[in-house]
Amino acid sequence: MVGLSDQGQEAGISRDQSRIRPISTRKADFEIGGISREQGQEDLFHRSQEQQKIGSIREYQRPKSNENREIGNPHDQRLYESLQRHLELVRNAIERAKRNKSKTDRADRSLERSESSIESAERGIEQSKSTIKQSEQQITRAEQRIDEKMKVKQAEIKADRGFYR
Repeated sequence: MVGLSDQGQEAGISRDQSRIRPISTRKADFEIGGISREQGQEDLFHRSQEQQKIGSIREYQRPKSNENREIGNPHDQRLYESLQRHLELVRNAIERAKRNKSKTDRADRSLERSESSIESAERGIEQSKSTIKQSEQQITRAEQRIDEKMKVKQAEIKADRGFYR
């Protein structure tokens, strides 16, 4: 018995070949069942599409405990690992986008507060300008009154001097 399995391995035949061997179907097999080849292919195609939709939903909802399951074919294993890496990259990108959005939202709120503060400061500056202008007008009127009083006083003094001369 050992001799037979060794001969098969020496000839380059794997024990797993029986699992990989395709199942041959003939047109007669479909016709016997009452289904034409085209109908069978269409049905199979539609079922495959539905299973892919269902499978993608299940894959999305699958808990992480199933991620470590063993996959038989090395090609399937590499594909699975590649998909897992891509999935992790997508998750990381989503997390990064969420963090960036959060930072952007905070920056937007900060900008809005800054803009509000700037607007408030501008209103204060305009009020100050208005107050300064009013003060300047009051000072100008006060200077004019003082000038008028001085002219009146000087006229009185001249009149008094002229009266005494």
